Amino acid sequence: MVNTCVETQNSIVKRIIEGSVTLDSVEDFKNIIEIFPDDPGVYRAYGDFLVQVRSFDAATIAYRKACQLFVDLGMMLQAVVAKILEWRIKKLGTSTQPSKPSSFKNHHYTNLLRR
Repeated sequence: MVNTCVETQNSIVKRIIEGSVTLDSVEDFKNIIEIFPDDPGVYRAYGDFLVQVRSFDAATIAYRKACQLFVDLGMMLQAVVAKILEWRIKKLGTSTQPSKPSSFKNHHYTNLLRR
């Protein structure tokens, strides 16, 4: 019974990470993070979501946490990817501070994610 519950939870996390299950709000992600606080993939997906909703400061924090958890699990390639995503936001100077919606920096970052 316990194994079935764990397998179901892991399946849900896997689907969120793969994108076949989508979460539509920060609150949804916070609920999942509360259930799976040590899953780096959830933090990575949360960071991606935060970029989509233009919450860049929070996204850097999520990517940083994902990187730390990936390192703790010995998943170095994934840790590097999470760190690069964090650095891209910082390099482009994006933040949640008020700016023009058509800002080149924010538009450029969004295009980088699509590649």
